[in-house]
Amino acid sequence: MSRRVLFRVDASPIIGFGHLMRSLALAQGLSREGIEVMFAVSDFTEQYCLSRQDWVGDIHILPVSSKQAETAALSTLCKDTDANWLILDGYQFDFEYRNTLGAVSCKLGIFDDGEVFKTQRIEPDLDMLINWAPAADCLHYEQCAPNAQLCVGENYRVLREEFCKSEPIPYELRRPLLLMFGGSDPSNFTLPLLQQLTALGVDIPITIVTGAGYQALPELDLFLDTSSLFVTHHHNSQDIARLMSAARLAISAAGASQFELLSCLTPSILVTVADNQIFATQQAKKQGWCEIFNYRCAEHEHLINDIVQAAVNLWENPEKLNLMHQHTKEHANQMGIKRIIEAMY
Repeated sequence: MSRRVLFRVDASPIIGFGHLMRSLALAQGLSREGIEVMFAVSDFTEQYCLSRQDWVGDIHILPVSSKQAETAALSTLCKDTDANWLILDGYQFDFEYRNTLGAVSCKLGIFDDGEVFKTQRIEPDLDMLINWAPAADCLHYEQCAPNAQLCVGENYRVLREEFCKSEPIPYELRRPLLLMFGGSDPSNFTLPLLQQLTALGVDIPITIVTGAGYQALPELDLFLDTSSLFVTHHHNSQDIARLMSAARLAISAAGASQFELLSCLTPSILVTVADNQIFATQQAKKQGWCEIFNYRCAEHEHLINDIVQAAVNLWENPEKLNLMHQHTKEHANQMGIKRIIEAMY
């Protein structure tokens, strides 16, 4: 039997890039095992797919003029490509969307960050549910998806190819503070954090990573031209694993990046910018390798000050940083793709 998996996912400066990167991670793992992968995306997402040097899979453009038109086209695509699985990844593909999609010619799986569990609606047509957040296996998904294979908990974590190949740099050789807020930094953290670090007069080597959808490049470049900070800036980098592995401490958005930082054994300050990120990030804090801040519960300016102060305090406490680094070693694993494939086939 041929094995083909179709992903439905999107990315943009507004919705971010975490879903696309997470789906790409699983697609790369499947492709490594000889399974054909394909992507169904909107036309505005295609440019971000094609900008990736590590892209795998054919790209199919879907009409998004209406939910009905999109789901009808997606159902047809599943049949025409003879897909075995359709995997949805995105908050827009909610209970209503899945109902509109109706019966498809293949099995249906979804990435979930807690939405299925929170709604408490029974979905007998779900064949797989993926959530590799720590402790996700305690969420009793079987009550909502009684017929689904449950690939939940950190034993099902999948990382993009570059992280599977990367060897973390020994911690004593790491130097910079890493700032990165996803593919677009939609909540505008990068520049205000740099401004606050400048105001405090910190003497710390800093690496900034901005993604393909970052909209404030002119303002950032202008700031860096006159800044007294020692900053190295990487835009739309295709070498994130190396940059994460070189960092002594990271300040990062708390989406899918947190699992990559963990795999790179990098102590982190994680900022949740959406409610659906909170559960996974709280579990990460319990593991002892990160501190967390919730953007949903604080004013932006005050939060910037608190994040920078926390970073400075950690930077000046090498014993605490080293302990956080030791905790990362206890929770990094790369066996997730094998377990997911066993569940799928």
